[in-house]
Amino acid sequence: MGSRPSGLPDAVNQTISETSGQIAAALQYLGYVGRCSFDHLVLGDPTGDFTIRFTECNGRWGGTSTPMQLIDRVVTGPRPPYRAQDLQHEGLVDLTFAEILSRVGSQVFDHRAQRGRFIFYNVGPLPLHGKLDVAAIGATQAEAEEALLVDLPRALGL
Repeated sequence: MGSRPSGLPDAVNQTISETSGQIAAALQYLGYVGRCSFDHLVLGDPTGDFTIRFTECNGRWGGTSTPMQLIDRVVTGPRPPYRAQDLQHEGLVDLTFAEILSRVGSQVFDHRAQRGRFIFYNVGPLPLHGKLDVAAIGATQAEAEEALLVDLPRALGL
């Protein structure tokens, strides 16, 4: 499914944030400094009676950390709706990154102009394995999803 912003109700997100903050404070008190990714389960009805259960803390960069931080650094202002994941296809084997950029054209995100829809990263596996990672951004979550799942494969000729 890749990485994308939470679609949970505000009350659930707030409870998760508070729980994470309490755990982070305890870790800092113990001397930990660094990135943490917190995992939780939402039990019950997220729109009504629910409970949050903390399951683990990963004191490292996780699968969502990289695209989330990348978007925060590249896109000015609040984090937009996005979906990030790897894209692997046999039709991408032997392509160069320059060829990918050429096919996507003006839809590649331009940091200076703050325009475009696709941010590419982790392109090392592209020539041998036809794999790269990409974040698609949109005005809405639905637009970001469609950009990644429909528009990008079309632009790449897949």
